[in-house]
Amino acid sequence: MFEDVPPPSAAEGTGAVRGVAEALLDGAVLDAVFRQAEVGLHVLDRDLRLVRVTGAVLAARGVAVEDVVGRPAAEAYRVFGIEVKESVLREVMDGGTPLREVLVPGRPPGDPGRPHVYSVSVYPLRAPGPGGREGPSIGLVATVMDVTERVRTRQRLGLLYEARERIGRTLDVERTARELVEVTVPGFAGSVVVALTDAVLRGKPPELRRKGEAPLLRCAAVGGSGDARADGPLPEPGEVLLPGLFGARLPEGPELVSVDGDVRLVAPLAVRGQLLGAVAFRRPPWADPYTEDDLAPADGVTAHTATCLENALRFTREHVVMTALQSWPLRPEGESRHAVEVAQRHRPGGTGAGSWFDVIPLSGARVALVVGQVERPGLSSVATMGRLRTAVYSLATLDLAPHELLARLHGVTQRLARE
Repeated sequence: MFEDVPPPSAAEGTGAVRGVAEALLDGAVLDAVFRQAEVGLHVLDRDLRLVRVTGAVLAARGVAVEDVVGRPAAEAYRVFGIEVKESVLREVMDGGTPLREVLVPGRPPGDPGRPHVYSVSVYPLRAPGPGGREGPSIGLVATVMDVTERVRTRQRLGLLYEARERIGRTLDVERTARELVEVTVPGFAGSVVVALTDAVLRGKPPELRRKGEAPLLRCAAVGGSGDARADGPLPEPGEVLLPGLFGARLPEGPELVSVDGDVRLVAPLAVRGQLLGAVAFRRPPWADPYTEDDLAPADGVTAHTATCLENALRFTREHVVMTALQSWPLRPEGESRHAVEVAQRHRPGGTGAGSWFDVIPLSGARVALVVGQVERPGLSSVATMGRLRTAVYSLATLDLAPHELLARLHGVTQRLARE
């Protein structure tokens, strides 16, 4: 009745032991992954029920294993505040393209007041087929990673990039204020009020004030979603703003300020210790409130805006000086010209900073018509223009021959070019 069974060979015995060892190792690896890994690993069966999940990650998110295991995917992931379309999962199960690093919003029970962002990847699980080939799908495996901080960091960097690209494109004070609104609404704020001091709005440098003295601020730009419930009462451009809009006092740096139970982010517009204005950012009541993490990007945006405003003020002052010098006559106003009738129209070319024309009366019912331009930046061109105008006027009054006058003028321009 019994037959003698030969003992396994050494090779067969070694292979069997190796197979058992590999199985034990695989089991230990899976157990470690599901118990200790910080990345959520979820396994779903053919019916799209969650059958296994990383326990450590669930505990960190305030979810018990029994709350999700055994439930359909849509119901299980709703615990995390994530809406799942089972049709998409079924498509992956039936041989569709796996999902890789899809960003999905959610609100975990452990932190319901703060929105989270998850990176989700889903792949089919296949049973081994004959001959080492892949068999049919027996389920899905999904990796879920909380990338909230990474996404927020990217958004903050994106805000700073947009600010540097779009704010300060013109050397106009009010336009710069409007550009700040355009960059921050609606991504960073629901509504924004940009206020500037009265002196800055008039193109003058900031006025000195006593310590603790509240500056006179006027609304320079305002923007919102257009929904009165979300934006709240917004001032009109040019309106004098009450200090209460920015809290009990104007902060020296970005701060979270509570005004009538409404949390705003308030930041000054200051450069080199000079106050140019202030900004109040506000989010609608149903949006996520500002936190300490929002102070750094607000500081970066407002600091860049303040620098652009200072550049605009400098340009305005230089433009006033240039215009005054260009229109300054070299001859007395009462002096008459009998040789020609002059119709004047000044159309600057190039930068327009050092362009001018003059009509100089000469003896013998003659006049000298002069047109010139200096291509230098800012006030440098105006200073050079003034020296050239004076030189031309002085040479013209010497009653020199045209070729001699031009030769001397050439020498003057060469000397000025070397300086």
